Amino acid sequence: MQFDFKFIHDARHQSIEYLREELARLKKDNHPLLHSVRRKILKDRTIQADRTQRHRERAAQRAKQDRDSKETEYRFENTHRISELMEEATKRAEDMEKSLAHEYGLVDITKAIVAPLTFDSTKKTLRGRGGGLLIEPASYFNSNQNSRIPEFKLNLAFDNVRIRADLDAILNRPEARRKVYSIVAIQKPKLIIDNKSFKHGEDVYAWNTTFGNVLARLEITNDKLVHLKGSNMLCEIECRALNAAHTMLIQDFEPKDALTYLEGQKIFTEDHSDLIGTMPTRLERIANFLRAYRRQASELGPLIDFFTYNNQSHLAHFLEEYIYFAINEPHQLRPVVIAPKFSRQMLDRKLLLGNVPKQMSCYSREDHVERVIDKLDELCDLDSFFLFLHGRSGSGKSVIASQALSKSDQLIGINYDSVVWLKDSGTTPKSTFDLFTDLLLMLKRARVVSDTDDSHSITDFINRVLSRSEDDLLNFPSVEHVTSVVLKRMIVNALIDRPNTLFVLDDVVQEDTIRWAQELRLRCLITTRDVEISNAASPTCEFIEVTSLENFECYDMLEAYGMPMPADEREEDILHKTIDLTSGSPAALMMIFKSCEPKTFEK
Repeated sequence: MQFDFKFIHDARHQSIEYLREELARLKKDNHPLLHSVRRKILKDRTIQADRTQRHRERAAQRAKQDRDSKETEYRFENTHRISELMEEATKRAEDMEKSLAHEYGLVDITKAIVAPLTFDSTKKTLRGRGGGLLIEPASYFNSNQNSRIPEFKLNLAFDNVRIRADLDAILNRPEARRKVYSIVAIQKPKLIIDNKSFKHGEDVYAWNTTFGNVLARLEITNDKLVHLKGSNMLCEIECRALNAAHTMLIQDFEPKDALTYLEGQKIFTEDHSDLIGTMPTRLERIANFLRAYRRQASELGPLIDFFTYNNQSHLAHFLEEYIYFAINEPHQLRPVVIAPKFSRQMLDRKLLLGNVPKQMSCYSREDHVERVIDKLDELCDLDSFFLFLHGRSGSGKSVIASQALSKSDQLIGINYDSVVWLKDSGTTPKSTFDLFTDLLLMLKRARVVSDTDDSHSITDFINRVLSRSEDDLLNFPSVEHVTSVVLKRMIVNALIDRPNTLFVLDDVVQEDTIRWAQELRLRCLITTRDVEISNAASPTCEFIEVTSLENFECYDMLEAYGMPMPADEREEDILHKTIDLTSGSPAALMMIFKSCEPKTFEK
């Protein structure tokens, strides 16, 4: 303890014996001065504890009031949203029933009812030019023919016998034969469906609920039979299966072994085999093999048969299991098939490759982050969607999106094969074109790096990404004179190799960006200050509003960054004024916090 000035002044006039007695009392811990100092310290501690308790009680009361008001608001919104969803679900169920009935119903083809077979007995002919009337036998040129076309059969040309048998069983149901939905006629060499004409040999899109859009070639065999043959492209489910198996293929697959087998199946030509076989490394051979197979094959059956033939049953089993669960039990696909093959290091690689910014780790708005994760998980099975993360500038939309992608081990790598993050902020048509040019470059770079990656650590992977980025920038073809139509075709072609990609478009300003993404049928997480741009989107749209920080969230955020708790009412008042000044904006709050050195309330 320290002696005050008065005690020292008085001690100078005391005897040595008296001072020794005082010192002895101090050693025995019964000196009055010592007791008074202790009482003062205890009193100060009690006052400080009471002040801290009052502060916490006031903060808890404010938080309870805020929570009650928010709970009432959310309960109303939830009730309203549930009623909307029920109406939408009912409408979708009705549409799905109509779609299923239309898809699996057998169509009977008939020609329009016309007059019976007749001929004109008063018609003059060359032989009757002299004025005489001549009755001619009925022929193609002077009669109205009335012949019924036999029953029409649509043959989806699947090589797999089991699929053909299942389709025949569905199409030949007795109740399906009574349904007529379209007026279809075959006029060689054209097929007419609902007044739309298709030529023999034309490439068309055949739509199916299970497989989606499948590019096919129309072949009119005769007036009874039409074939839709797959035209050099796997369906999206099978493309995703190949992407999911990529790591296993790198470990156990040598493309040279499969070339002769697939040539015999009429999938590859000698040119394809020569191109793949001349690649110097196995990783490059795998990359070119997969690229060619996606475009030349109509299904995965031949490749699965090769793996079985080549005693690589684990590869065949994985592909068969993926397709089975994707079609029959999609909710079990990720936990049962994909998750066991995925690791956290692979997630870090995918985030780095997708240009996802590094997340803020010391503070997170867990409720918003979890909502984003849940929505992306809910939408992952759709072919196209928009999830709008909207709020005012500086509210933390980009940080929340980045934290959601980095936190969940399910989203990137399991629900989505890859992610592409692009900053927009453009306000002109040229900036939209440049944005999607960057998107094309990201797709090309991701394909090259992932196809040829054999690095065993994240450091090696970073070096590979940086080196490949420089090569891609040097070798990327100039798009200065490319039209928007050509650019969109290039992106669609690149998406064949990256079919299950999530695109994050940060700070979108223009509706034109939404229209491009919609036309390309992308799956997008959009951050924007203007939620009205969603009016340009027609596919599935979901919305999450990023609100300002509540007072207690501001306290938590500052405390997470090392700001001390207020010790008295004056410091509490300073903190409240600072929060009111920033209006709960995380960006503004951090600007003020970082400008303070040292981190004190006086500063």
